Amino acid sequence: MLLFSRGLYALVLSLFITQSLQAEFLYKDEIIDNSAFEREIDVVGKELRDKTGISIYIVALRDLENNTTLEATQARYLNELPDKTILITFVEMTKSVDIVCRPTSLYKDFNKDQVLSPFPTFLSALYMATFYGNWEEKKFIINNCGGSIIPILAQRTKGSDTVKKYSVALFNGYADISEQIATSQDVILESAVGNSNKITRNVLRTIFYGTILIALSYYIYSRFLKKRREDDE
Repeated sequence: MLLFSRGLYALVLSLFITQSLQAEFLYKDEIIDNSAFEREIDVVGKELRDKTGISIYIVALRDLENNTTLEATQARYLNELPDKTILITFVEMTKSVDIVCRPTSLYKDFNKDQVLSPFPTFLSALYMATFYGNWEEKKFIINNCGGSIIPILAQRTKGSDTVKKYSVALFNGYADISEQIATSQDVILESAVGNSNKITRNVLRTIFYGTILIALSYYIYSRFLKKRREDDE
């Protein structure tokens, strides 16, 4: 059984390729500059547009211009793009990521809250929901878990691995939205990522609960040492 589907597998294996490529659906890129990422985005984007008439674009910015809000930046790019557009915007310096649509009726074709959820799995959402006192907040977190962008962006990385993380996160979200739209439009994407989102979420779940287990073990061990020192004294 393959670990990754065709698209994500090709992206991960090709992250060091730097040859020039004219990207269509990676509309603005000030950060990633990777031809493998551009190529995989364009493959999925072109097939989705051909079959549904809906285009998804990515804008990856180093930072916002002076005195410019994320909303104003998104509105400016939307005005430059065709009708029936979904725009994913990522700003590195502010760690901001958002999704906007034109027309707004496109929101019904995918679950924005789920795509941008910080919780990759049901179990992680359920765990975090226990800390919220409001029942509506708990229900919202649990019903919209399965985030495909933010959980990857939240992983700690150093150096060039950070840029690779950006490309994987944005591609994962791009593919997630594309497949949701294809399902809502009753079409099949040959370039669909398929199970890669599930695999990514399973990996993140292991990291998430592994971190909790380590922290809990450290806490118990520290309490044990403290008690033992008190007994010795």
